[in-house]
Amino acid sequence: MPLHHKQESTLPERTALLCVALLLHAAEFFIPRIPLFPWLKPGLANIVTIVWIIRYGALDAVVMSMLRIWISGFYFGFSFVTLSLSLSGGLSATITMGILWTVLGKRTLLGTIGLGIAGALVHNLGQLAVVYLLLVPVSGILLQLPFMLLASAGFGALVGATAGPLWDLAESRKVTARTVTDASGNTVTFKRAAAGIGLLGVSVLLVFLKDFRVLGGIAFAATLAGVWLNKSSVRAAFRPATRFWLLFVFVGVLHVAFTQGKRIPAIPVITYEGLRQAVEQWLRLWTWLQFTFLLRRVHFQDTFLAFFQKLFPRHRQTLVAGMLALEHLPDVFALAKPLLRSGRFFSIRHPVVSVSRFLETGYEEIALLIADEPKATDAHPQGGNPAAIRGTRTGTSATS
Repeated sequence: MPLHHKQESTLPERTALLCVALLLHAAEFFIPRIPLFPWLKPGLANIVTIVWIIRYGALDAVVMSMLRIWISGFYFGFSFVTLSLSLSGGLSATITMGILWTVLGKRTLLGTIGLGIAGALVHNLGQLAVVYLLLVPVSGILLQLPFMLLASAGFGALVGATAGPLWDLAESRKVTARTVTDASGNTVTFKRAAAGIGLLGVSVLLVFLKDFRVLGGIAFAATLAGVWLNKSSVRAAFRPATRFWLLFVFVGVLHVAFTQGKRIPAIPVITYEGLRQAVEQWLRLWTWLQFTFLLRRVHFQDTFLAFFQKLFPRHRQTLVAGMLALEHLPDVFALAKPLLRSGRFFSIRHPVVSVSRFLETGYEEIALLIADEPKATDAHPQGGNPAAIRGTRTGTSATS
């Protein structure tokens, strides 16, 4: 890869690369989770991060990573635990790879595979630290370190090896994109910003609460508030639990297995203390996930965007690329399933080749997508149907 890239009008290719990162993020949702490692993912979006660092610099890559986290939260909803995991893993990996590229990579002392392995290791370590601090503060979680090191080496090498093909795609494929006049998003009011920050503050306080009854009361109140404010059914309140059920199992198993105390006569492998701590942590996790509905209600995504717009005012092209990527997110996610069904995503025998082909096809589709004329659909993807939107663009029905 060349070490320098001309800083011309790079908005189209930035938009395309950010959409590719979101496409990889969507594809990872279809990878089965390992029961005792529900937080572990390949981190294939770091392929884009490596290319971004080399093309636009480490600081701009940090902005891109925050935008990717923001867009995912905009679509799926923010919660304290998912936001903490995303920021700890994504930002720590981006900063580490950025420093390594600046210090070693530009001197040809470290290649993309080394960057990928370092990024994967720091990403998993950052997330493991958050899991320990927020969910499972027991020593038994350290038993995951050997597996995590092996996974980091394997996935990191794959990420680094496929960064080259993505670079070549960005260099060879001319991308055009519509421009937008404003990247500020919706107006952030003081009331909404204060409510969002307040909810995050309560989320932090939950870590230090130990009273079983207080935690249960807050969890119950958060559930009722989410159902009432969003005018949704009680059944909707249980959707986060169905999505994160492996995380609940993970928290329960580790607390029960590694907490010392008085053993329950009927089940001698379980202690009263371990069971109590597991239930307390389930209540915290449940509350954090219920706060997702409340954070969406107060438009926390706008507060989050406004924060790093103020923090990075000189990175307008990347911020505009983020707004364009958000607009096209339903279509980008709609690309994931057919590409996965075609068998182009991952092959155990030829992982680099298969991921490279997935990137090539995805990049071509995205290049066509972002060049489209504005659509008369809602720009807020959580209210739309990705399949229907894609059907409108391609001239096919959503059910065909």
